[in-house]
Amino acid sequence: MKHVLDHAAPNPNKTTHSVFNVDRKEVLGLVDQAWLKKGAPVSGDPGAYIVPMGRAIGKSGETSIKIIVRPGTNKIIIVYPVK
Repeated sequence: MKHVLDHAAPNPNKTTHSVFNVDRKEVLGLVDQAWLKKGAPVSGDPGAYIVPMGRAIGKSGETSIKIIVRPGTNKIIIVYPVK
C-alpha cells in the first residue's frame, strides 16, 4: 500500500512519477473503482491492467489507471495514473 500511496504526492527524486489528483485518503477508493472496471489484462502482460476512468485522475491530465498485480492473483504491486 505504501508504494501505491507514494503516487499521492510528487517525488522530485524520480524523473517519471505520475501523481493522482485526489487527496491521499481518496486514492484507495479510486483504486477500488478501477479494480471493479479492470476487464482483461494488457496483451502480453498478464499482470498489467490499464483502466480508463472517464475523467482526469492524475495531476498531468491522466485519465486511466495502470494496475500491476502478481500474475494470476489479486495481489497489487503498484497502481498509478497514466494517459
